[in-house]
Amino acid sequence: MAQITIAQDTCIRANQTGLGTASDGETYSQPIGTSALSIVSNKIQVTGPATSNNFLLLGSGQIVNGDLKARFSMSSLSDFAGFVIHYVDVSNWMRVEIQNGAVRIRKSVSGALTLLSPTGTTTIVANTNYQMHVNMSGTTFSVRVWPDGTSEPSTWNIQVTDSSLGLGKYGLFANLASASDIVLFDQVLITATPTTYYVATTGSDSNPGTQSQPFATIQKSLLVVQAGDSVQVGAGTYRPDNSTSFMNMTNGTPLAHIQYSSTVKWAAKLIQPVVLYSHGQIWSSYGNYTDIIGFEVSGNADFGIIHYGSYGSVQSCYVHDILCPDFSIPLGLGGAGIASDTPPTTNVSVFNNIVVNVGPPGVPNLLCQGIYISAHNCSIYNNIVFKCSSWGIHLWHNCSGSQIFNNLSAENGCGGYMVGSDLETITNVTVANNIAANNHITSVSGSGYGFNETLFGVGAFGTGNNYTNNCAFGNDAGAFRPWASDATLFYYSHLPFSNSQLGNPQFINYQVNGSGDYHLLANSPCINAGVSTGAPATDYSNAFRSLKGTIDIGPYLFFHSALFPATSRRSGVFPTTARRTGVFPTTNRRGT
Repeated sequence: MAQITIAQDTCIRANQTGLGTASDGETYSQPIGTSALSIVSNKIQVTGPATSNNFLLLGSGQIVNGDLKARFSMSSLSDFAGFVIHYVDVSNWMRVEIQNGAVRIRKSVSGALTLLSPTGTTTIVANTNYQMHVNMSGTTFSVRVWPDGTSEPSTWNIQVTDSSLGLGKYGLFANLASASDIVLFDQVLITATPTTYYVATTGSDSNPGTQSQPFATIQKSLLVVQAGDSVQVGAGTYRPDNSTSFMNMTNGTPLAHIQYSSTVKWAAKLIQPVVLYSHGQIWSSYGNYTDIIGFEVSGNADFGIIHYGSYGSVQSCYVHDILCPDFSIPLGLGGAGIASDTPPTTNVSVFNNIVVNVGPPGVPNLLCQGIYISAHNCSIYNNIVFKCSSWGIHLWHNCSGSQIFNNLSAENGCGGYMVGSDLETITNVTVANNIAANNHITSVSGSGYGFNETLFGVGAFGTGNNYTNNCAFGNDAGAFRPWASDATLFYYSHLPFSNSQLGNPQFINYQVNGSGDYHLLANSPCINAGVSTGAPATDYSNAFRSLKGTIDIGPYLFFHSALFPATSRRSGVFPTTARRTGVFPTTNRRGT
């Protein structure tokens, strides 16, 4: 398989103090070193103070195998230039360096610094551009340096073997002999060959994880992936370990997400029959730029899937019967079918999922949501949410910038949609093209509305929020919560709900348990009643909304034979786009 780009920085941007945003959209961090960093004439410039090792990590991606290339120059041959690889923390890392023509690799393990053998030499000249290429292949590390503008040589300056460190971050390394010295970099490129790992109930964790020799557990696959890899999980039932959830820790990148997919939609079933631990989670996703696709998830836990990492997604999953056993704890821990954590988590996308029966059966409460978002700039669209103890879709804490489009939320114990905060002034939230149907009044204060706003503590509503082109029907307390307050909570209807539809949305086959056919009938008031700005490009079944000239309210565009031939609404087949689609189904995950 051909290599893919994991990370890249052309360094072409305006002169500035600091390094700004790399060309792949990531930013640099400097966990070690105090030298001044800037962009000067489309190059990264490192200058004074002297005698300071500087690690410039590019983004948060992690790899074991791959290639790193960059162009560099040094104003003095006593300076150092090179790469940081296998970076874990300030005490555990490897670095590749050139100084006075010596090519070396050093490692730090638990703070103990070691120079690896062999070392090599090459001829370099100050203030002259050179290229450096580092190859990482298992426990073998190869380095070569050559003059810029000439062909890359076929031989390596050094090849070193070491097995001390594994998965880690990467970036640039510089050290200055004098405060007036300058080290320059540009043309930074990190590439790797992506691997697809396979998991099957008939496999073994001693296997290599290939299609013919799959792993037996999802847990094993989570330990071996790097940025750009994917995991295909075969049909069958999989359970977390006795003491932990499925927990992925490895980061992808904007150009190379990590994907975990059920090979056949909903055929891989993640089931937790007993309480794992307090605040239990069946899948805890800590990695940035990771996508969880097509699983069935259920069990005795507080959360089905929760994203602690940023720029990831939960797509096309069926999450149901999440029992939330901890909901009754004072000031409860709460739970949800699908959730995001609070900042620094940001930009999580939740789309094309079905979420049903979250919370203790028959016990309405404030804490067990269908989809719960408490991070900034999240996208929630094309979801179908039914029969959750609290709200179907709930934005809380730090939810500014989030977008809720084209969902159906029905038969929930508190209401369809709730936007609020106890921590910030909410800005730039859009709630559009959604349906709230038959949500109920329960013993919980403020329940029974299609759409609700609630504030607590320092929570407030600021500018840029918009509720438009939504449909509310059959909700016990009404469509939109009016202004009210009690001892601690304030219920707002602070903005007009413009262009609303209050008629029966007219589904083909409405079922109260979420198992129906929620396409629209020809007489639905939701047809052609949506707003196009911000609407997702595809609907729940991955049909392109652009096939029509107008937008419908709800998760499905209006289906009729003139536009679409008879096909199974829930065929289980993913769209005919690249398998590694990243956050949005019409976009390749590598940014192309």
